[in-house]
Amino acid sequence: MITFQVEKVKDIYPELLPILKAHADELSPHKGKYRLYPAMDVLFFLEKNKSLFTMTARDGESLVGYCSFIKSKSLHYAGVINFEVDAFFLPKEYRKGLTGYKLLKEAHEMCKREGATHIIQKCKVSADLSKLFERMGFTKIEYTF
Repeated sequence: MITFQVEKVKDIYPELLPILKAHADELSPHKGKYRLYPAMDVLFFLEKNKSLFTMTARDGESLVGYCSFIKSKSLHYAGVINFEVDAFFLPKEYRKGLTGYKLLKEAHEMCKREGATHIIQKCKVSADLSKLFERMGFTKIEYTF
């Protein structure tokens, strides 16, 4: 059974590494250009300062996916608290049914509990989830180059 919970990167780091590698191997536009080398000191700092939040998916005891958001104050709209997705990933074998949708829904609820007034969700062009995000109530607002 798949469960969803908020966990700290500092607590799950050894379990997270193989999933980060699978994520990079499948979706990174930088394959062959940069080596995967997470800035763990920065992630731990953000987490300690309540600016990084991670929702995980577990199959029993096994970590199988994650969705991380970075919290920041809007520079243009005083009073708006942005939660921008840093990364989310589920291995292909878990992308059936509603697992991905449920992971995102739980992550969005986590963001709201932590004070989000604006949730920014992103996806790769090579793994376009626009239709899913639109069904979840998001509006496409910009392109990134």
